[in-house]
Amino acid sequence: MESKNSRLTGIMAWIDARIELDILHSLFLKSVLRKIPLKRNSRVIDIGCGTGWTCRNIAKISTEGKIAGIDISEKVITRARNSSHPDLENLEYIVADAGRIPAGDNHFDFAIAFVSFSWWKNPDATLEEINRVLRRGGKLYVLDIYDKGLGSIFVRISNCFLSQKEKIYPAEKYNALMERVFSDVCQKKVDPFGWGLLTVGTKR
Repeated sequence: MESKNSRLTGIMAWIDARIELDILHSLFLKSVLRKIPLKRNSRVIDIGCGTGWTCRNIAKISTEGKIAGIDISEKVITRARNSSHPDLENLEYIVADAGRIPAGDNHFDFAIAFVSFSWWKNPDATLEEINRVLRRGGKLYVLDIYDKGLGSIFVRISNCFLSQKEKIYPAEKYNALMERVFSDVCQKKVDPFGWGLLTVGTKR
């Protein structure tokens, strides 16, 4: 028989996923997406793509490019595939770990990690792997919660109920981790309400 604790955990996980995947992604990612200098033939990988909102919107811009969305959860990849328009032939969803990206070296122009960095078990190794698949001069865009942003309040609450905890980093930690691998690292708070932090780095 299911315990009250496990039922509550399941409910909180469902609420957290709905808020993050169905509401926050479309609400907060639009302004960040506009900052990426996408071209018609851009090759982009979305690390931890969730249900694919960002991938679908990039695929409509980079119509002659290639967009790959990867996520470790087979369940959300299935949702992403079911949500995709059949005309988006330049878009592919793959079940994969961010630490082992199924792509060749120097393949992508841009990599994005929108609300996934805070879940990575080994950020250093994952950043090295993303660096491998980016071409020289390619950029990584990391958008996530940080300790002084509004998003961290919701995460602290949901972490009380989830067995797998989402990490809350300070802005300085994002910067330091990125600078170990990438150059020209810069940061910007993301509105509305200073919800999160955008950190951008360039492959050397």
